[in-house]
Amino acid sequence: MWRATRIALPMIVGNAVVQGALVLPTQAEFAGWVLVATALGSAAALLVTLGVVVAAALDCFEPARPTWSGVRTRLAGAWLQYVGWTSALFVAAVVGFALWTWPGVVVLAAGLFVPLYALDRQPPVRATWSIIRQRPARWVISVVVVTALALLAFLLTAVLWFFVPLFTGVAIANLVWGLLVWWWATSLASLYLTVHGRTAASVD
Repeated sequence: MWRATRIALPMIVGNAVVQGALVLPTQAEFAGWVLVATALGSAAALLVTLGVVVAAALDCFEPARPTWSGVRTRLAGAWLQYVGWTSALFVAAVVGFALWTWPGVVVLAAGLFVPLYALDRQPPVRATWSIIRQRPARWVISVVVVTALALLAFLLTAVLWFFVPLFTGVAIANLVWGLLVWWWATSLASLYLTVHGRTAASVD
């Protein structure tokens, strides 16, 4: 994880600042159209940050440390696939959670590796079943750990925003979430590469 520090950490900190700044205009009385604009800006910042973090995580297991050049190359080659699949996963998760808790959890469990597949130019559906079939125990453990920590983080975020609202609360929450996602992305990349990676032997 720490091999990607110079790439992932600045992106996570920058995203936390951007997300905190974007929440300020929504407090205005004319927040109708402003809310739409800030929501789109927030989503774009999240997609870019997640893409960089995941790309760096995929490169963490190469002999050389991840570089900005390598991350840009990976993103440039699979950007549309990454945005499309990640956005589809988000929409499916929202619909699942709107129906009930468990449908949303199932969608996220099945889609944990989707951003990694997309940035590595793998077909997400087939690659998902390959991991479930070849590494069932590690997949289940990953799902349980990520789900438990995500639920805890959601509760702590709600408490944080109650006591620390606006810019500071949003920035701190996004910083913590960014660090968690960075850890998750690296852990999932390790599992993913044991099945699909060029360095599978060394990762395994």
